[in-house]
Amino acid sequence: MTDSLRPTNSLTAFAYSNRFFDGRTVSVSRLDSANNVWLCESLDGTKIVLKYFDLSDHGRDHFNSELSVYQGNLNCAWLPKLVTSDADFNLLALEYIEQRNTPSISIQRLIQDTSAMMNQLSFDGDLHRHVPAIIGLWHDHEVRLNPSEAIILQVARTTIAISQSVTRLVNSWQEIAHLHGDLKLANFLFTDDSFRVIDWESRCMGPASWDLAGIVQSVILELVSQGPQSSWATEQLPAMQELLSKGSDDLIDCVIGRLVQSSLEASQMSEKVTVLSANLLQIADFIGRHDFSFLRSL
Repeated sequence: MTDSLRPTNSLTAFAYSNRFFDGRTVSVSRLDSANNVWLCESLDGTKIVLKYFDLSDHGRDHFNSELSVYQGNLNCAWLPKLVTSDADFNLLALEYIEQRNTPSISIQRLIQDTSAMMNQLSFDGDLHRHVPAIIGLWHDHEVRLNPSEAIILQVARTTIAISQSVTRLVNSWQEIAHLHGDLKLANFLFTDDSFRVIDWESRCMGPASWDLAGIVQSVILELVSQGPQSSWATEQLPAMQELLSKGSDDLIDCVIGRLVQSSLEASQMSEKVTVLSANLLQIADFIGRHDFSFLRSL
């Protein structure tokens, strides 16, 4: 395969899948506007998902990280199956999973099954020394941020409940468990009775609560932003209140840390602090003060 066939657009994705399908590709469509992920279908209805990473060292690390998870867990029911890979071009081909628009299970079951999955998976291969963004940013006052990000971080650092939680999280961070690293609703493919988990490029080591907090945080994000799974998220409000009110201190600290990180991400491309960023920061403060009245307004 020449570099001109690296699937960076629909034409090259079609050309690459056409080789895989022996000239029988009939359609190609982009699955994710933010990432280079393509759905390719052959004449007989077979579908594969092509995902490629950039050719930088950073992209190579992410490719190797995700590839090692699929290769080390070939028969795992929690993951899409690896069809093939191309190390020359940082390219993965995965089975296509027909998915539901909303989860078929409750948030309690989702957290329970996710914990079981992480305990069962095998994690081999090299692991690049990655930590979540908020862990690196919190005590680094020299990092370059845009004005909106700088404001968000300053507010988080000076809001007592948020500051105490994130400081505890950062100071106690230990590499004690394998993590997905970016676990959220968007990285679950929900089927009629279960799910598959994708996007393992950010896997790292840390406290198990970080991944579980990602599920809680992304449900909050769905409610605040009125995302595609907000109706399901609304049904989880009673369970969410119980999780937050009875959750361990380390889970709560991780939820607050993830909310601050999401607040930063929501203003990453904006000169001004977005409404979503402000709302997530306010919710982090509520949770830090153990005031869950905000759930009634979501």
